Amino acid sequence: MIYIDTDLFNKIVDKKQSYCFPKHAGKNIITWEDLENYLNNNLQLNKTVKLFKNALEVPIPYYKNIWSNMDIPDSKIMFNHINDGCGFIVHNASKLNSKINNVCYEIENNFRQTQVDVHVYAGLYSKSGSFLPHWDYPDNFIIQQDGQCEWTIYKNFATDDEIKNNSQVKIDGSSLEIDFTVILSPGDILYIPGLRYHYCKPLSKRISISIPVPNDEIKIDRIWHKFNTDK
Repeated sequence: MIYIDTDLFNKIVDKKQSYCFPKHAGKNIITWEDLENYLNNNLQLNKTVKLFKNALEVPIPYYKNIWSNMDIPDSKIMFNHINDGCGFIVHNASKLNSKINNVCYEIENNFRQTQVDVHVYAGLYSKSGSFLPHWDYPDNFIIQQDGQCEWTIYKNFATDDEIKNNSQVKIDGSSLEIDFTVILSPGDILYIPGLRYHYCKPLSKRISISIPVPNDEIKIDRIWHKFNTDK
């Protein structure tokens, strides 16, 4: 599912470089059908989905349901917002299907970091947008699955004060120095070191998989269990 030379990758990590690996991932790891099915199963959505527009979160109404002890998001309103141009994020998606689970297994067992998660960023239009220039604590793999996105990687890393105050967003990216820009197409992988500023501009309908890679000794069971239906 992903094809990255581990020796090359570890050298990149040591140098805190950002790096693009063109056509190093499989396609259809996560599809629109996967996301549509997931969002329709709102009885299981424990605030794992967020909507955004113009870099701001759009609130989702929740209601009580007799069959669940969780607050349930309104699927109709979610789909209406998305169809009208909102982007959305699905958190905790590392077991959304067996394909993305296997990608996580490959990363956890071939690179120095251990446990990973998956955040899926998607939108039906380029106007669905993304967030302002920002940094994240963990390293990240970005795997493009549908459409294209223009990524800007900056030379700047978060300062000690920004880390202390958890100030992750730059309202005005003009104060940052650009390292490089790259357009990701389906199958491309982008590696971004932790604490490094970056910005994503969707150029079309898109599905982007973000895989944060913190250092953590706790392992997730990545075996994809199956029923013995042949008995």
